[in-house]
Amino acid sequence: MTSDAPPFALGELPIRRFRTEDEHFVRAPLDAIFPLAARVGEWPRHLAHYRYVRFLEHRRDGGGIVEMSANRPFGSWNWPTRWTSEMAVSAPGEGDGDPWVRFRHIHGITRGMEVEWSFAPSAEGTLVRIVHVWDGPGWPL
Repeated sequence: MTSDAPPFALGELPIRRFRTEDEHFVRAPLDAIFPLAARVGEWPRHLAHYRYVRFLEHRRDGGGIVEMSANRPFGSWNWPTRWTSEMAVSAPGEGDGDPWVRFRHIHGITRGMEVEWSFAPSAEGTLVRIVHVWDGPGWPL
């Protein structure tokens, strides 16, 4: 379900104190990989650490406001986490560069974190890059 509400304008990823970057080359075409990432409501079926994903609001680009929960490992224990994000989507052929799915965490312990999934197609498949940037929680570690 989409709406006529405009997409969130999340802009470029900002520079933050903490940055993680994961890259994976997938031997599948962009048109097979991108929809799997953009349909976040289905993530718990594909990503075992996700507990749930719920849309609280839809936007016309396929994004919106999403509430997510996942288990994060801390030693031998899986810590259940939960957060809410603004989500924006630039599908293949819509923007100037490679397609992406962006998130800005607006509630939860990771408030202020920004995440970008980007997709660079090639003849052999798709390079998927996931970048997280964050200044950490609003309280001392």
